[in-house]
Amino acid sequence: MKRTISLLLVCLLLLVALPVSAEADSLAGTWVLSSLEAEGLAVAPAELGLEMTITLQEDGSAEMAMPGVSTETGSWTVDGESLSITDSAGTPQVFTVGEDGTLSTDANGAVMIFVREGAELPAVESEALPAVLEEVTLADFDGEWTATHGMAMGVEVSLEMLGMQMDMSISDGSVTVSDSTSSQVMEAVLDGNALVVDMSGVEVLLYLRDDGTLAMSMNLGSYTMDIIFARV
Repeated sequence: MKRTISLLLVCLLLLVALPVSAEADSLAGTWVLSSLEAEGLAVAPAELGLEMTITLQEDGSAEMAMPGVSTETGSWTVDGESLSITDSAGTPQVFTVGEDGTLSTDANGAVMIFVREGAELPAVESEALPAVLEEVTLADFDGEWTATHGMAMGVEVSLEMLGMQMDMSISDGSVTVSDSTSSQVMEAVLDGNALVVDMSGVEVLLYLRDDGTLAMSMNLGSYTMDIIFARV
């Protein structure tokens, strides 16, 4: 079960922790992430506590940084309207140079848009996410649940796309989580509006949401990963 959750986390991070007719000289400078779009949902990075910058030096070197998370160095080149940033491992990431002066890159449906440092960030109308229910009882969680997708830093990915399956059965504080290879039974405690579970040494919080779904939330230091479940 711990392996399943770790695999999902890696897949989500591959979507969000990207290394990230134009003249090369005109692109040199620092660029900041201004918006993130995935599955038709636009999210302002500030709403997620997320920062990402790309610095393009005139000598062709590049630095991609997420403060407090990671910093990657590499090189950059321009070919027409495409900017290619190659990291230290030799892996390229291609960006489109927009007519509006932005840089954008797409990875498995997740689009990240960058603007020059100092430019006014465009307003992003984020779609409201389902609200977490505040008044709940232990019995409210009871039932059969199946995972539909995961979310990290505003990026959504379906478990079907990853070839994964996760189901959960809850009854009077007993939680059984199953994937395609194993099952794990755990006891949970209701703390406020969250059902708290110790899953392989990781504290997991289960929340009910006002659209009838359940969110399995894991705090991973600088950000939170959620797995969303629907009732069967």
